[in-house]
Amino acid sequence: MIVKIDRSNTARLWMLVMVLFAAFLCVDFVMS
Repeated sequence: MIVKIDRSNTARLWMLVMVLFAAFLCVDFVMS
C-alpha cells in the first residue's frame, strides 16, 4: 500500500493530531 503524502496533507494531518491531543489534555484536566 503506497500512500503519497505531500506537504499540505502532512500539515493537515499534524493539525488534526494536535487538535485531538489538546482536546485529550483538556478532558483529562477537567476529569481529574
